[in-house]
Amino acid sequence: MTDVVLDVRNYSVQLHTATSSLTVVDDVSWSVGRGETLAIVGESGSGKTVSLMALLGLIPEYVVTDTAGSAHLGARDLLSLPESELRKVRGAEVGVIFQDPLAAFNPARRVGPQIAESARRHLHLSADQAKRRTLEVMADVSLPNPRHHYVAYPHELSGGMRQRALIAMAIVSGPSLVIADEPTSALDVTTQAQLLELLKRLGRDLNMGLVLVSHDMGVVAALADQVAVMYAGRIAEYGSATSVLKCPDHPYTRGLLDSIPDPRLPHGTAFRALSGAPPDLASAGVGCRFADRCELAVERCVGQRPALEPVPLAGGQSGERQLSACWRHPRVTTPVSSAVAR
Repeated sequence: MTDVVLDVRNYSVQLHTATSSLTVVDDVSWSVGRGETLAIVGESGSGKTVSLMALLGLIPEYVVTDTAGSAHLGARDLLSLPESELRKVRGAEVGVIFQDPLAAFNPARRVGPQIAESARRHLHLSADQAKRRTLEVMADVSLPNPRHHYVAYPHELSGGMRQRALIAMAIVSGPSLVIADEPTSALDVTTQAQLLELLKRLGRDLNMGLVLVSHDMGVVAALADQVAVMYAGRIAEYGSATSVLKCPDHPYTRGLLDSIPDPRLPHGTAFRALSGAPPDLASAGVGCRFADRCELAVERCVGQRPALEPVPLAGGQSGERQLSACWRHPRVTTPVSSAVAR
């Protein structure tokens, strides 16, 4: 990859309570470049969101957190920056699109001035300049009638328009990286498709990196260039979206893909859901954390942690990259059954 925006290496996150400590992100590594989208995907509780929020110092103040490893944004390691420096990074160099846009805006203030505030702070613009910049960006994200919505309150916008306004806030200062946490999960299918196309266009036109957090493999297939599949705080599989979605090696990845309903299957076909539930991290063993849900598991899977290592690519693909943390390495050479891979 050329022109890497963010390079995360051997990154771990521990959360502490009065009685115990919990490693919720366990030695993960990934990177994202300009104009590229990395999707971090997995079930709820897999560590997707907390891994990114901890990078930016956005874990709630009452939660005691320790991090290890490195996360280089250019020449600076985010994990070693004090809070005063992280405040300068957030918004200016890294934009964030939160899952709930209504909660992200102050309900007592108009939408436009909240976006303009970020432009004033990070771009050092006057009030008039910040307003002009905000109106330009509101138009860029296809928010209709920007001048009208500039003076609207958050509750006066529809869910889709609020999400567009939040995207405008994330990019108004021209960041090199945007983190999107389940940005379309609360929207209807039509609006979701429009926003996915918008995010894809913005990433390309603004030449910025995009890290997408999602549990929706359809969203991932539509947007991602690279995919990191997380399970119980670890990366199970990582590589190009083409190779991971069409030819998964890790049984967990295949399980996620096979659980997606395929409209082409005959009526009455049984739904293929992943059996079991993610482990309790407080009592997780040393081996593969998917072992107790995996049909291929053997004794080694329980007793030893598999390394994330390269796997052969299906069909002799070149220029692709695929890593998998599995002792068995099924080396699937036929496409998955789910329509998402198509």
